[in-house]
Amino acid sequence: MKKGSFLTEHLRSINKSYFQHLKDALYYGFRLLIGGIGAILHAIFPFILTTIASDTINDLHKMNVNRLNSDD
Repeated sequence: MKKGSFLTEHLRSINKSYFQHLKDALYYGFRLLIGGIGAILHAIFPFILTTIASDTINDLHKMNVNRLNSDD
């Protein structure tokens, strides 16, 4: 493995620039974080945010499926 290639191997394999990857990864990360915090709040207060965890997972799953299908 060439020096530094581990930094770009993943980006080449998904055909994205660093900034495209950064934007997408931050979006997914923040969505998961918000969904997780919502799930914790729902655990404490069962009457609020009743679908936030499943909504977050379903939305991200749909986005991933659409992305994978558009790459064909």
